[in-house]
Amino acid sequence: MNFHLVSSSLRWSLVALAGLVLSFSPVYAQYADFSRQVLVSEEGSEPRDEGLAMADARANQGVLTTILWYLPNRVMDLIDIFRLRLKVGPGLGVGFRMTDYAAFYGGSQYAVYLGLPGPRYPEAFRYPVGLEYQRGIVLAGVDASDDLKHPPRYGFSEVDAGLHLFLIGAEAGIDPFEIADFLSGLFLIDLRRDDYPRVPAPPLPETGSVVVNQLIHPEFETDPKPESFVSYAARLDYLERNVPLRLQGGMRYVDQRFAAEGQPLEVQPPMNDLSFGIFIRSIVGGTTEVEFKPDVNLDVALPNLERRVSLFVESSSSDDLPGRDSLEQEDKGVTIGARRKAEDWNISVDAGIRAKWLPELYTRASWKPNWEWDAWQFRFEERAFWESDDGFGNLTSLAVHRWFANDRWLFKENTSGKISESTDGFEWEQSLAVGRVFKLFDENRRANRRSIGSDDAISGYAIKGSIFGEDDAVTQYRILGTYRFALYKDFVVGDFRTGPQWRESEDWEPELRIDLGMSLIF
Repeated sequence: MNFHLVSSSLRWSLVALAGLVLSFSPVYAQYADFSRQVLVSEEGSEPRDEGLAMADARANQGVLTTILWYLPNRVMDLIDIFRLRLKVGPGLGVGFRMTDYAAFYGGSQYAVYLGLPGPRYPEAFRYPVGLEYQRGIVLAGVDASDDLKHPPRYGFSEVDAGLHLFLIGAEAGIDPFEIADFLSGLFLIDLRRDDYPRVPAPPLPETGSVVVNQLIHPEFETDPKPESFVSYAARLDYLERNVPLRLQGGMRYVDQRFAAEGQPLEVQPPMNDLSFGIFIRSIVGGTTEVEFKPDVNLDVALPNLERRVSLFVESSSSDDLPGRDSLEQEDKGVTIGARRKAEDWNISVDAGIRAKWLPELYTRASWKPNWEWDAWQFRFEERAFWESDDGFGNLTSLAVHRWFANDRWLFKENTSGKISESTDGFEWEQSLAVGRVFKLFDENRRANRRSIGSDDAISGYAIKGSIFGEDDAVTQYRILGTYRFALYKDFVVGDFRTGPQWRESEDWEPELRIDLGMSLIF
């Protein structure tokens, strides 16, 4: 039995999105300077600049004091880097974070922890044993969690992953800025300003949530977070309104840098192409496989960047055969890039980077003409691509679709082939699908009889048969039924797929595939 609970796609999907959000955040510049850390001693009082107070105190301390505290401070700086804890207590939750601005969490847990507690700043000392309570949802740094006693108190720049199942949990993380603080401390430079002896910090609030700092753009202000949410529906409503605003504000900061001097800024378009999904694939047969994989997609225009460029994020390899869904596609990390289209010529050109342990550069150019014949529509694509690790490749596909029965049903056919320097030969696929579409996110696609994928549907069902092969040999047969349904409004959509398949790699033994998924569509 082979279980893949967390794939590398999850890690790099969130890493790439984190890097994207972080790089767009002007608030990060405030924290990246780290020359000032402002704390409030009590509600309603004036902010107190603890960093300046510490600097004055250290300026007055003698050489002997510095020498005596040198080794204890370096030990504490080293411990500050790591968060490594076991937890015991009732709860169910999973979290991943790349700084406060790209934090993800969902669940509820009330636990006692034991281990390295993580960065101690602004506290003078953090005990290796303590209580920790958290409840709610955090998505892309937008915090829909409740204010509770004993919050986790993560460092702003902390990178962390944790899982809590029923009574047992574990969490591990590092803080990149604490690494810099430790290295600079070897030369008596205290970046964090947490060395002893230090000015006592103001008492921290008794309650707190999962994320402390949230990005707010003056043109795209998010709603104030309530201390507690009355229901999970209220949390979802809060995320539905504020996640697009927060990311839109980040894009605005980037885009306005490309406006020519003296030229009026173009209006930043809304975040219409944004989704977060979680999928679990199970294959039952001679061996049992379980794979967990996220799906993140973002495509947003940057109107001031030559007024024709859009930015996109993809968590799956779009250079794979079109018939392979995100769970089957080769894991190449997250793709982040810029796209420029020549609409009159049906040509688009992409360039960017794939986030992996060793990031790789890529570029691709596609020609996508369309033809119509009566009620039939044809879409041809010729794509050339290059990746710094895998070299050059080519993908060719022809897709045919037709709406029928008063545009309630859709028939689709796809023939495609791919060859690249990294493959053993020519890969190909042939697929046929027919489905009943109840509701689309954009009903104009039905009215204009455009082709759609399962991700375009809020509700409906379909059946699809596929054949995959290499050169002149068949490698897989598959029949898959799909059912899409709304879980909460048109915002949270469920996805269920199941059907038999036969693979050459498994000696053509019959297998049953079962997929479960949930997507948040903004």
